[in-house]
Amino acid sequence: TDDIRLNLAYAKMRAPSSWLPFPEGKAVLELGKVPQPFNWKRTGMKKGKDYMLWDADVATEGVTLLLSSKPTERTTLFGTFGYYVIDENSQEKDPHFWGLQVGGHQEVSQDWLFGARASWFAFRAIDRSFNLRGATGEGGVTSGGGNIPDGLNGNLDGDPFNVVETAAYLTYGGYESWPITVYGTFARNLDAESSELFPGAGKEDTAWGLGLEVGDSKKFVKLGTGYWSIQANSFPSMFIDSDFLDGRTNRQGWAFYGAKQILENTELKLTLFVIEPITTGVGFEPSVANSDRMRLQSDIVFKF
Repeated sequence: TDDIRLNLAYAKMRAPSSWLPFPEGKAVLELGKVPQPFNWKRTGMKKGKDYMLWDADVATEGVTLLLSSKPTERTTLFGTFGYYVIDENSQEKDPHFWGLQVGGHQEVSQDWLFGARASWFAFRAIDRSFNLRGATGEGGVTSGGGNIPDGLNGNLDGDPFNVVETAAYLTYGGYESWPITVYGTFARNLDAESSELFPGAGKEDTAWGLGLEVGDSKKFVKLGTGYWSIQANSFPSMFIDSDFLDGRTNRQGWAFYGAKQILENTELKLTLFVIEPITTGVGFEPSVANSDRMRLQSDIVFKF
């Protein structure tokens, strides 16, 4: 018998605009193994890099409700709500999480665009297997490692925990071929605890990032750089971006990137990652191993 793995498999349903009580409203329900919903791209305004909490390749299983509205010509508001099962557990309740994200984009003037969002992720029915996978990366279909075994929620056998995140960007478009975007994000695990297994490890509960992007890949070239720091217990490691930080927490580093449209519907992208560990010592070994590295990634994107 052959195995088969599906990256995405979902149904999408759109509500007629006439059903919705808000101006130019949209409501989309996605059911199944769904695309990653908690990033700028899903809100229709891709600004900067969302490298921090969610790997764009992680397809969660559950249900997502995407809402948006345009109360004015210059204002767009959005809300994302979701429930997702992390593991199938025949003996106990399945580990799962709830996600809520709200935000908006505002054209402040002809040349200035501002966007912001706030997110809450509530992880529930967490068990020992989940915590150990976050610590070592073993036993799952994604990479991982870096969480302190009893650090995400203060209990090796598992307790609920909550992570909050906020992000914002500001774009100046006064130079037509060279728009400038400054962006940043900050997150904290509200229930992280100092480890009893490894007394040298503190809460390690914070993640943050800042970036700058200039240019337009279609008109000339887009160039950008950003720095991110993701402490050990700030988020479950199995969901962290695998290209940038190898799917590990307790890492920090720079990304330098560029993009150029070389033909119609064809774009060349180059990214250089330079990463290193944040903390070394007992309890941090899974995230420290092979962490000092430089990685050059190239992509050719065809759109048709």
